[in-house]
Amino acid sequence: MKIKIYSQLSIDADTIYKILPYADVSGPVQRGQVLRDIADGYNVIAIIDGQFEQNLAVTPSEVMDALRSGVRVYGSSSMGAMRAAECENYGATGYGKIFDFIKDSPTFRDDYLGQLFISRNAGWQTKTYMDFYFAAQDLVTKKKISKKTALTLCELYENLFYAERSEAALTQSIQNLKKGSASLSEAAQLIFSEAKNQKTKDAEGLLLLIKKDLEDVQNINAKIVSGAQASPDPLSFYPRDLYT
Repeated sequence: MKIKIYSQLSIDADTIYKILPYADVSGPVQRGQVLRDIADGYNVIAIIDGQFEQNLAVTPSEVMDALRSGVRVYGSSSMGAMRAAECENYGATGYGKIFDFIKDSPTFRDDYLGQLFISRNAGWQTKTYMDFYFAAQDLVTKKKISKKTALTLCELYENLFYAERSEAALTQSIQNLKKGSASLSEAAQLIFSEAKNQKTKDAEGLLLLIKKDLEDVQNINAKIVSGAQASPDPLSFYPRDLYT
């Protein structure tokens, strides 16, 4: 079983190997790599992160080519969630809150997933709108901020260019409002300080789903083999002249 995982931004390689130790781990996917994976005989491809500006993005048609070739394709968190949502009707498997948001929201935009970074080891320079949105919703649920405050902050954050979405940029947008800026600034600081990365949580969940699916397949295969071994003649249901 050959497994390829495209990530290392939403989730690090060490965590991936802890869940799927036999997987081949790559950085964010770009156009053409999935087609090479098909040729290389991969059985499972999980797209979590992907490139879209520095290199051409993986296309839905590439995902569909993989599915037609019998490859099981999974997606979550970022580029993977978007492509999985686009190709779900053709057999792709998506997972997570971000995947569900993409499917259900009529106002979803690609830039909600965009994030600026220098290198995989240098840390994020910006925070995605999706991470900010779910962090705000979580604090509303915990009654740490009001729904009205969350909606205002999400609107301000949404209006920022994806490569400029940061606490500093949001603070400047809040100050431009003048009215109620103090309470909004406090709420924004809370979101940035307490928020967990939704992309990471979705990625971990996806990997656990893949692990479970693979274990289920192994169990089914073991039962088939066990049943065949228990039969006095496993091929008795085939016509004999097939083998003469």
